[in-house]
Formats: sequence, structure tokens, C-alpha cells
Amino acid sequence: DEDGPSASAALKEAVRRMQRKKKEVKKLSELEQEATDFLRKMDAAADTDDESIAAKTPALKKLAMLTEVMDMLAQKDMQRVLLDLDLLMVCKRWVQPLPPDGKTLGNLTVRRRMIESLSNMTGENGINSQDLKRSGFGKVVMALFKHKSETPDMKKMLKAMIEQWSRPI
Repeated sequence: DEDGPSASAALKEAVRRMQRKKKEVKKLSELEQEATDFLRKMDAAADTDDESIAAKTPALKKLAMLTEVMDMLAQKDMQRVLLDLDLLMVCKRWVQPLPPDGKTLGNLTVRRRMIESLSNMTGENGINSQDLKRSGFGKVVMALFKHKSETPDMKKMLKAMIEQWSRPI
């Protein structure tokens, strides 16, 4: 038989390559440590940007960290851990109108991507009413929705988020 042992060996090799490696499951303590470090880093980026704004220099720290934040928020196993460690309080700092007057909106890309990511945090491990109450994040979303300078596109997204959150209530 021409394609005897080598064909079956090739097939076995192909199957072996296609089998997905099992993702190692991290312990809760590891997840919490990772989440704590991550939230600290997000907070530091917000601090740095606030200082830059006060010094009237470009505030680019949050923007630079945005991809990392999106990746972290997309990890299903991290969502509840992050939320329990007050993710929304940190996110609030990222999207709220800028200091000192609180009238100027921050970077649109940062606001849009954060709101998109957070609106995907649904289900049993997603954002719940306790998270919203504790963080005051809902108030910021409402303020952005009512803000005269907010883009129509963002207003639509914010409205959808408000409706999503007020359904269970």
C-alpha cells in the first residue's frame, strides 16, 4: 500500500497539531493579584493623565494603555474578579469629564472603547446593580449621555448601556 505508514503518521501529526492545548486555570488568589496590579496600573495612568492635564500637556497614558485594558476586560475569567475589586471606580476615572472643571470630555477613543468593553460585561459575572451603586459609574454614564459635547454615536451607545442596566431593576 503506497500511502501506508507515512500517510497515517502524517494524519496523526495533523490531528495532534489541531488539538488545542488546555488552558491552565489560574487560582482565584492569582487572578485577584493580577487584577489588583492591573487596576493599580489603570489608576496610575489616570493619575498621570490628570497631572498632564493640570500641566496643560498632552495626556496620553490612558490611550497608550487602552489595548491592554481591552484585552483584560475581554477575559471572561477576570471580569467578576475585576468588578469585585472596583473596576468600575477606575473606569469611571477613565471616562468621566476631565478635571479641573469637569466640563471637558476626555479622549473619544478611550471613552468609546471603554464603554464598548463594559457594555459587553453581561451575564452572571457581568456588571450588576451592586457594582453600579458602589462605584457611581452609572451616574457618570448618565452625565456623559446628557453632556452637550458628547457625540451622537456615543450617546446612542450610552443610552443602550443605560437601558441594559435598568432592565433588571
